[in-house]
Amino acid sequence: MMQEILVTLIQMIIVTIIPIAFARVNSYIAERIKCEKTERMLLEMSDAVETAVRFTSQTYTDALKKSGKPLGKAAREKAFEMAMNETQKLLSSEAVVYLNKEYGSPAAYLASHIEAAVKQQRCEG
Repeated sequence: MMQEILVTLIQMIIVTIIPIAFARVNSYIAERIKCEKTERMLLEMSDAVETAVRFTSQTYTDALKKSGKPLGKAAREKAFEMAMNETQKLLSSEAVVYLNKEYGSPAAYLASHIEAAVKQQRCEG
């Protein structure tokens, strides 16, 4: 009789603990996957912005400087637009979906990063 009660008690504990343990493991795995995806998306976006800013600098801004034309407001706006367009071309559809979901608009998120990349490039040389 005592042994049956003990077995029943152990079974109840196991039945209670296993779902809790699985839920915690699943939660950990889901969070880990989300973090890895976020990291991958942010790296992709950072690479796209950096590549686009360098491309724009090499194909447009440097040519203006060599020609002696000033980099006025209109030229800077055109360079920004070129960098934005190039960045958006370089992003995967997965990254665009991620930006829409997390930030509402790829352009809003990318604009600040393009400006930062331009400033960093100016400081480097």
